[in-house]
Amino acid sequence: MAKSLTLRFSPAEEGTVDGNKINQVCTITDPRVMLCMFWLTDAKGTQMIELYTIRDTPSGVEERVRFLSSELNEEAGGAALTMKLASYTSDQVVFTNANGTDPKRSTLTRIGTDQFTSRIELTTRRGKRA
Repeated sequence: MAKSLTLRFSPAEEGTVDGNKINQVCTITDPRVMLCMFWLTDAKGTQMIELYTIRDTPSGVEERVRFLSSELNEEAGGAALTMKLASYTSDQVVFTNANGTDPKRSTLTRIGTDQFTSRIELTTRRGKRA
């Protein structure tokens, strides 16, 4: 195995994006896998769900993401996404998507014990930030 990565989350994380409620729940399923569920809710209800894992693989730490509708249908263009660990410190973990643009980078930054902020960077096919 390549680098070892340890992440811990409290039982439920909650936040907002553009006035919409977001929630995330993560759990360690075994020493090499963290399983997470993320969902976004607006005034009309749950609009999106993401299931993802952060796992230690023979080629390094990966974040694998699957995008779903609230009916648990795969979203259009929602084939599984694999992001690779680009860098990490005790305060920040960065994953990048070498094979696509949406999302291009995912950054988790520690803001306290067992608390992180998450920043997702989207890039258009022409290389501009979205």
